Amino acid sequence: VRVTGVAMDVRFRIHNTNPEPLEIENLEYRLDLNGVRLGGGYYSEPIRLRGFDEAKIVSRFHLNMLSLPAGVQEILSSDRARARARGAFFVREDGGLRKLRFSTEAEVELRD
Repeated sequence: VRVTGVAMDVRFRIHNTNPEPLEIENLEYRLDLNGVRLGGGYYSEPIRLRGFDEAKIVSRFHLNMLSLPAGVQEILSSDRARARARGAFFVREDGGLRKLRFSTEAEVELRD
């Protein structure tokens, strides 16, 4: 936490549910806490998954406290919240990129 902002680590576990390898070039997402939109984030490193493999990644998410509604600051002062991430993976396929959408929810700890 800084005077004007907060940085959070958003953790994803990605599963390749197919027998073929999956090449994810990057991903982008929108993050909500308790139904309130916080903003967008991304992960820019390529992710290579073998068939039926999984990977764990961490995306650094930055919030500007000066531009957030008061309700969000109250949520961030809580110990737990309901998080929802929606977005897209950009997958390398046949020489181009294909957009694969995702949506996931979880109960998360907001304190270390």
